[in-house]
Amino acid sequence: MDKYKVSLTRLSNNAHSNQIVADIMAKDVKHKYFAKDCIDDSYIDYSELAEIYLIFSYIYVIEYDDNKVGILSFNNDSSIEIYVDPEYQHMGIGSSALRLFENIAKEEFEKEFIKAEIRKDDIISSKLLNSAGYEKTGEEREIPVNQHYITAIKYKRQINNSK
Repeated sequence: MDKYKVSLTRLSNNAHSNQIVADIMAKDVKHKYFAKDCIDDSYIDYSELAEIYLIFSYIYVIEYDDNKVGILSFNNDSSIEIYVDPEYQHMGIGSSALRLFENIAKEEFEKEFIKAEIRKDDIISSKLLNSAGYEKTGEEREIPVNQHYITAIKYKRQINNSK
């Protein structure tokens, strides 16, 4: 991990950005959610999903060793979502991206905290958030996914103690 630098680049809403987001989301979402539950994801249009993200969120591509390996989305309610290509997980890339983004959230968006919501049984994301200092809020909700429900839990981290 020391050999290469992780960086974040903000994407604009265009067709090229849409394709980047769709490709990364498809890999990570399939890996985390659908393969585990044997749920058919053929009904998901990842390009359309990416377009929605680009309209309603600030999207940053996570780059590592000159490869686009993930995305981090951030919306106005201070919530983040992070997707890292499964081939690049467990390398500290997600942790580095979170640290970089926390500085952006403080400086550019003047945020005092960041929230995240993950699937309750998503051990990888849970470890990532815990190691980065995020705490469970105790809030849970059921999310319908293709005639099934998944339980999501919420996390929060204070990032600006100056106020």
